[in-house]
Amino acid sequence: MKTTRSLVATRRAFLKRTDLATGGVLGLPHWISASARGAAGAVAPSIRVTVACIGLGNRGPDNLHALLPHPEVRVMGVCDVHETQRAHGKKLVDDHYGNRDCAKFKDYRELMARKDLDAVLICTPDHWHPLITIEAARQGKHVYCEKSIGWSVCAAQAVRWAVHDRKVVYQFGTQQRSDAKFRLACELVRNGRIGRLQTILVGVGCRAAFRSPTNRPSRRRSRGRAYSPKRASPTAPCRGRSGTASPTASQSSMRTMRRASNTRCRWAALGMR
Repeated sequence: MKTTRSLVATRRAFLKRTDLATGGVLGLPHWISASARGAAGAVAPSIRVTVACIGLGNRGPDNLHALLPHPEVRVMGVCDVHETQRAHGKKLVDDHYGNRDCAKFKDYRELMARKDLDAVLICTPDHWHPLITIEAARQGKHVYCEKSIGWSVCAAQAVRWAVHDRKVVYQFGTQQRSDAKFRLACELVRNGRIGRLQTILVGVGCRAAFRSPTNRPSRRRSRGRAYSPKRASPTAPCRGRSGTASPTASQSSMRTMRRASNTRCRWAALGMR
């Protein structure tokens, strides 16, 4: 009986001392940084979007310059197959944040495996857009992708299926269809404010779109020679079996790359099922 009472008394004393100690700890003030609380104009880490950029040749650095000033976004990594471009992208991010935390990757699949990444910018050559987008959707990453979605209807359909299946946000770089300046230009043309429309120039890139038609060389082909607009002079002869000018090697390689890209997109989409 005495033993039982002593155990109860000891247990009660222990609980009393524990309550006093816990109450003392809870009564102490807790300091949380203003940046963690989102005060003083800072963005709390819990609502900040973490982003990585894939492709740093042409559009990648431009998109980084536009993205870095936004405090609600944090660029965590860059990816490119070329070391010089990877280093340039990392330096751009590190210089802005004043640290060396930006990670660089050669393989986009290694970047996608990061669990702390919310979204990716895809600024690679066009034939890589579908494959990287499908992998991003598979990993649950949201996507902003430059034009074009893919080089074929098949690739675009595979991207659409992957995005809808994994319920990620996908934005396609067609901002010129909604930008205020372009909308104003469309309204001016449609309402006849510039007069009767005589000529429409369509091209890919500024040089192609804004080159004066009067300054362009003739597009006639010499006998057995294919015209090259970059050199403004005929290229070396390239006769086919029938004696007519055949496609250049670059055109053939482009078609091969498109077919390969379509096949990889089909298999990638099937692998998500």
